[in-house]
Parts: sequence; C-alpha cells; structure tokens
Amino acid sequence: VLAWFNSQLPRIDSLKNYEPALITQVWDRHGRLLTEFASQRRIIVPLNKMPKHLRDAFIAAEDDQFYEHFGIDPLGILRAAWKMVVAGRIRQGASTITQQVARSFFLTQQRKFSRKIKEILLALKLERNLTKDDILFLYLNQIYLGRGAYGVGAAAQMYFGVSPEDLTLAQSAILAGLPPAPSRYAPHVSPEKARQRQLYVLRRMVETGRITQQAADEAAAEPVRIIRWEAPSWRAPWVDAALRAWLLERFDEDTVMQGGLQVYTTFDLQAVTAAQQAVRWGLENLDKRRGYRGPLTHLTDAEMPAAISECEQLVDALVRKRTYGNVVALVGPVLELTAPALPVTDVLTPDDVFQGVVTGMTRTLAWVDFGRGVGRLSGAGMRWAREIDPEKSAGEETVRRPAERLRVGDRILVRPWDEAHVRRYGIRPRDIEEAIEELQELSEQGPTMVLLLEQRPDAQSALVSVLPQTGELIALVGGYDFAESQFNRAIQARRQPGSAFKPIVYSAALDNGFSPASILIDTPLVYEDAERQFRWKPKNYEGKFYGPMTLVDALTYSRNVVTIQLVQKLGISTIKERARQLGITSPLPDDLSMALGSGVVTPIELIRPYATFANGGRRPEVEFVRDIWDAAGNHVYSYLPPTSAETINPYDPFEMTPPPGRRSVPFGLVSAPPVASLPLTEFPQAISPETAYQMTFLLRNVVERGTGWRARALGRPAAGKTGTTDDNIDSWFVGFTADYASAVWVGFDQLRPLGKYETGSRAASPIWVRYMAAVHEGIPVHDFDVPEGITFREIDLKTGRPANPWSRNKTLLMPFRKDQLDALLAHEDDSRSSRDPQQWFDDPATLMQRPGAW
Repeated sequence: VLAWFNSQLPRIDSLKNYEPALITQVWDRHGRLLTEFASQRRIIVPLNKMPKHLRDAFIAAEDDQFYEHFGIDPLGILRAAWKMVVAGRIRQGASTITQQVARSFFLTQQRKFSRKIKEILLALKLERNLTKDDILFLYLNQIYLGRGAYGVGAAAQMYFGVSPEDLTLAQSAILAGLPPAPSRYAPHVSPEKARQRQLYVLRRMVETGRITQQAADEAAAEPVRIIRWEAPSWRAPWVDAALRAWLLERFDEDTVMQGGLQVYTTFDLQAVTAAQQAVRWGLENLDKRRGYRGPLTHLTDAEMPAAISECEQLVDALVRKRTYGNVVALVGPVLELTAPALPVTDVLTPDDVFQGVVTGMTRTLAWVDFGRGVGRLSGAGMRWAREIDPEKSAGEETVRRPAERLRVGDRILVRPWDEAHVRRYGIRPRDIEEAIEELQELSEQGPTMVLLLEQRPDAQSALVSVLPQTGELIALVGGYDFAESQFNRAIQARRQPGSAFKPIVYSAALDNGFSPASILIDTPLVYEDAERQFRWKPKNYEGKFYGPMTLVDALTYSRNVVTIQLVQKLGISTIKERARQLGITSPLPDDLSMALGSGVVTPIELIRPYATFANGGRRPEVEFVRDIWDAAGNHVYSYLPPTSAETINPYDPFEMTPPPGRRSVPFGLVSAPPVASLPLTEFPQAISPETAYQMTFLLRNVVERGTGWRARALGRPAAGKTGTTDDNIDSWFVGFTADYASAVWVGFDQLRPLGKYETGSRAASPIWVRYMAAVHEGIPVHDFDVPEGITFREIDLKTGRPANPWSRNKTLLMPFRKDQLDALLAHEDDSRSSRDPQQWFDDPATLMQRPGAW
C-alpha cells in the first residue's frame, strides 16, 4: 500500500528552486511604490532577515519538536487519533511544519486518510532532501496569514506596517497564532480572539524554554496597533487601471499577477496626487455653482431613529480615523478602539463631510442630528443651494432660509463651517461676505456646531499631464471617484474639443500664406444646402461680430467665424492632414464644423498637438512605461526610441534601476534605488520650429489677453486654449509651460449642459491652474526658446501693418518667419505706392504715416 502511495507522489525537486507567486511592483519616476498587482500578496523574506523570536513563535505554536523529529511526530499522530476515536470525528490535527509545507505545495486541504498518508510520505522525502532551515524558510514564506497576506513578510506589512526584521515579540506572537484559522483569529476582525491566541503562543514559548516569563509578561502588556491596510493601488487608482490594462495587453495574466515583475513608469506620484486633488476641488466648486439636487433620501418619522443611528456609526468611524489615524484595532490591554470622549466639535474639522438627518426646522434654522450631536444649519450655510437651472448662473438666486430647500426627515451631507469653504460657493461676493458674517455670529452664540450643506458632485473631469520634451506621462486622472465609476475618461472618453481644436487650424494657416499679423474679417456668414434643407449661421460665444482683426486676436478671443473662414481658404483636407501630423488619430468630420471642434477626441489625444508646440514642432509619443524587469533580473521590455546627447528637464530626472537578480531576496517594501537620467527623445518634426514658436506665441496671448486669463496666476510664461461646446456641454483647457503640458476636460457622462457661463475658462482652467501650480512648485521660471529663424516686429493690431512711433492703435511685438516678414513689408510698400496722394489728407488717422510726412 505504501509503495502504491509512494508511486503517486509528485516530485519535490521544484522546491529546491523555490519560485512562488510574487507581487508585480510598479514604481514611479522617483522610485516610489506606485501600485502592485498580485493574486497572492507575498514578499519573500530570507530566514536570516527574520528575527529569532518570530521563528521561535511559529515553532512553539505549531511544532515545538521541529528541529528534533524526522518530518513527522508519531506521538502527536497517536494523540490526534485517540481524540478522534473518543469524539467520533476529527478534533485535532497532528501535522508538523514539514507536513504543512508538503500539503501547501503539493496537496489539497481535504480531510481524507489518503491525503494524510501522502502528506506523511512527502514530509519524509522533504526531510531527506532539504535542511530544516530550508523547510522553515518555505513554511514562513508560503503560509496564508489572512487579509490576503501570504508569508510573514506580507503579513507584517499589512497588519503592522513594518518589515519582518522590525517585528516585536508581541507582534510575532499574534502572527504565529493565525495559521489554524486566519479569518477567525485576525486581529482586525476579532481583537479578543487574537489576544487569546497571542497569550497562548507566549505561554508555549515559555514552556518550551524559548523566552523567559518576564519577556512574555512584557510582550503581553504591550499594546499592539493593527493598521488599516490600504493597497498601494488606491494611491493612484486611475493610473493603476491604465497600467493593468497596458500590461495585460503585452503579458499573460499569470506573468502580470504572479510573476514578480518590476515595472518602472514615467508617472510622478506627487503629481498624480496633485492632479486628483485639483480635479476633486474643481468639480466640488462647479457642483456648488450648479445648485442643489436634493437630499440623499427622505425619511418617515418611523425611519428616522435607525437612520440617525447609522449616521452616528459613520461619524464614529470618521472620528476614530481622525483620532487614531490608520489604526483599526488594539491587541493587548485595550481590546478595541472607541470614539474619544471629547466633544465631537473638538475632533471634527471642516474637511470632514458626514451625514445627518433634519429633525427640526425654525424660521431661520434647520436642526441636523448626526448621532453624536445636533448641529445648526442656517440659510448662510446653504446660500448656493438654489434649484438647478442650466439657464441661470451661480449667484442669480441664493437661498435665505433652510425651509426653502429642506424638510424634516431629509438625510443630507454636512460639514463644520469654515470661511474657506464658504468662499467656494460661487455666489456673488457680497452674498459671500454676508454669509460669512452671519455664520460667524451664529458660531459665537453657543457650543452647538454650525454646519454647511454639502453634496457629492455628479459632473466628471479628466486630467492628463506630460513632459512635452519626451512625451512621458506624468499624471493621469479619469474622474471624480474611482470607487464610484471605473470609466477612465482621460483615455477612453471621446468628447468634442470645441475651440481647443482651433490651434490646429491656425498652425496650418501659418504654413499656408498667413502670418500672425494677417487681417481677417469677423462678420456674419450663412451656409445653406437647399438639397438637404440645411442652414447654418455660425456665431461667436458672445453673439456679436467684431469686424477686421489680426490672426493673433482672432485666436486670443476665440472668434468662430474667422476660424471657419480659415478652413474654407485652406481646405478641409489640409486641416485634417495637419491634425494627423500633430497626433490626432480619431476620425474628423468632413465639413466646416470641424473648425469649431465638432469631432471627438480623448484628452490624452488632444494633449499631443499642444506638446508638439511646446517641443519645437517635434511630436512626442505619449508613453508611461519605460522599463520592465522580471523576477530573475532579466530586462524584458524597454521603450528606448532614438535619442540625442541632450537631457530632459534636470529638475525632474527619470531615475530608475533594475531589481536584484535573485528571487529569494525581497525587492523592497518602500522604494527602489535611483539610476541615470533618461536622454531626450528625437521625435519626428511634425511642424517647423518657427511655426511651433508662433503657435506658442498665439496661445500665450490667449493667456495674457484672452479667455485663458486665469492661467496668469501661475506667475510664469504659459500658453493655452479654452474650449467650450454648444450649450456648455463640454469644457476644456489645454495648455503648457516650458516644463509641462496638461489637458483638463469637464462635463457629464451623459450629454447635458454644465450650466450658464460654465465655459472652459470657468469650469476647466481653474483645475488646470491648481494642478500646474502644484507641479511647478520649486522649479525655476523658464521662458520658451526662440528659434533662430524668428524675427520680431511691432505690429499695429488694428491694421496688421508695421507700427511706427506715431501709431494711435494698440501694438504688439509679433514673431515672423523671414518669408512672412518679407511679404508683409512688400505688401506695405505696394500699398503705400498705389494709394492716391489725396487719401493721405482725407484720412487724418493715416496722415502722419505718409512717407516723408515729417
């Protein structure tokens, strides 16, 4: 019988080359852990990196004769068999650590005699082929310890937030008590049961002579904090989703989820965090300007007590998190965490948003019960909560009394009042000051908490940011909250860019007979198609027309009719070809509406033309994975296009190194070491450097004099363009500095208006400015480089002709290519020589421009 079972056993040679399922780790450009992918969360820890008390704790709890027996414990087997006979069922296991290793690697968990016989035979084989330390190393790195953690390395990090070598005796005893039933004894689930197992392990360590009674007593008295483990993926969930999809396109799922890859990306974790904060801030401000959608739910009198109890639990959880940070439980003298006895008003801050139930209403106040107290909500705390009407702008209507929008039984979101949050309401300045004064007086009347009404935004946004010199993706955000919607709008949503498409048209114009000083006529036009009974009368956002203007002013003030005329003169095919050259790959319409951005693009696609302008006409390819190494140290992927000797922005170098070459060594719990800078990529020259600089000049004027004026807050040279589609359905701001290029989109997933005046300037550019201010902090101010082929000339903005010292109109120093300047000067000479001499005197405005007049 034994011979037959022995013939059914698997080979154990694989354990000599231990290759378990490992974590794929993803690093940002500075060596910070960005995210992880794993089917089993395991960090391999060499035995010499584990403290002695950790090894002794597991041996004392699971197999105190481990170093004496030959793989099985005959007395233990007899003891377990006797208890089974007495009880009539299996009551106690008799597996040594060696048997547990055999079962974990080669067998199932089924409780059968046949499995037990195979387990014993495999244990005997293991003892003959491996040392005791080898077996213990496999056991401590393979065993499941709950919370998704396999092995002591991952368990130490997930329960206590430390590496294994930093574990205390008290912590080690808790881990050693988990193997029999991790889900039952896990300290974050049941601190009391974890405490009982901890004391059992300490007692066994004393009984087996591994520690003294004094050491056990000290460990038992130590309060052990169990942390709230958050997977690294939640630091940057949109990046995590994009990287996972990218990796699964190129590697099989087992390699990604179990292969222990080391993935080095171009992302900057701090920039991603700043982008997420900017998007949330911008959407919350927009939501206040739109108005109030109503309560979370409306409750009957019978439902209110249970709802208030739920609110209390949510507030307690919020208070515990604020008071104890990421600690979720204590094992030791204190068995559980409770909300502090301090008044809740001393703990909650204006950044805390929580639920409450309206339990009473007076003429001027609403009383909101949130379980741990009752707060006061006045009209000043909800001035913004007007009824939503896309035809009305923020500030046209304000709420004066809570009864206008609330009823007893409403379950709502609130926060403690704070002046900074009141100023974000988007209402008229005088109403804001009035509200702040009223709330201040209300807070001075007593200790009862004064509240502000809140709600979660229903609009969405996306942000993409790249280094224009290399196309490396620095930040990516695909929406307000990844937990609510995993649709990544930054790379998946195709929306109309509106006027943000116009720079593509103007770049084509500059290469086809136009210059920044060219005069175009902004005048009403009507396009009719009798066959299709179609009539189109394009107009500007303001509904007015402004007559002759230079090309610079046409883009600065985003004149629609002028852009349509340019497409007419250049031809639709020319514009489409230019769009392809600048990196737009989505299909574009074959009609004049294309000039106004009627096609659809993704944010990550629209950033390419702007990055091209910032990069001297070289079109960068947007990339976010640079190098990948497998667990054995082999270089399996690299994005290395042709490079030059130049280097990228020295203030944001790409620094990475390959991981260690042996699988038995942990790859690191915190960060990876740095290496050499990435060279500048030589990308294809999509447009000439001169045209790229002229476009930068035009877009810089949009910021300095036009619709992108909010970007002036950066305090450094910036260029960009707003975009707003019909009825304010989509709002954009796409722009760049010498260091970064970023695109922001704001809108609803369903096509509906954002609201009156919610243009790219108002809805999108504040997000862009807030993010760009964060990533530029500490970076010296850089101006845009001027190509050698550019000459500047002062131009009269009204006439489009070279200015002279006596020009009465506004002038602007404009950049020209040599051919453009020659044509401008030749036209000026021809115009003067052909003009009737009497005309100089008939037109006083041009009298002093006559040659020789002085």
